[in-house]
Amino acid sequence: GRLKNHLKRGGLIAYPTESCYGLGCLPTHTKALKKLIRLKRRPQHKGMIVIGDTLDRLRTLLQPLGETDRRLLESQWPARKTFLLPAADRIPALLRGRNRRKLAVRVPDHPGARSLCRLLGQPLVSTSCNKAGKRPCRKPTRSPPPIRPPRPHHRRSLRRRKKAQPDYRLGKRQTTALIR
Repeated sequence: GRLKNHLKRGGLIAYPTESCYGLGCLPTHTKALKKLIRLKRRPQHKGMIVIGDTLDRLRTLLQPLGETDRRLLESQWPARKTFLLPAADRIPALLRGRNRRKLAVRVPDHPGARSLCRLLGQPLVSTSCNKAGKRPCRKPTRSPPPIRPPRPHHRRSLRRRKKAQPDYRLGKRQTTALIR
């Protein structure tokens, strides 16, 4: 319902992961990727991590894997391990990183993050909920991301923004919030 529609329109979400809150969007939505990079003030040449609830969920973003690689990955996940794997040709540079052919992927150890991908039926970008180079958000607050978008240069472009509202309960004290 609401969460899927928000992401399909290029929205961002904040959600719990193993070590901190993550910010995410759909990995194939270029406008959402740009919005996330701008919000975090992250250098555009850096790639991002994509999470899925299973290796199969991540397959559409990757080049075909050999049986040996597939078995190795399935034996390692779920875990706090990220692997760099050959990205599918159509994956935008904003996601894999400029001049890079590989994509950072993970099946997280956090059951809530995996449940979120299963609920959505697709993988998610997963980056820490903080400005680039700053400490990540480790516990829920009224508005999970402790960051603000850069101020526009022109007063006319200022818009009223809605505050993030916790939306979907994934378990005890694990909230996913719709952002912008």
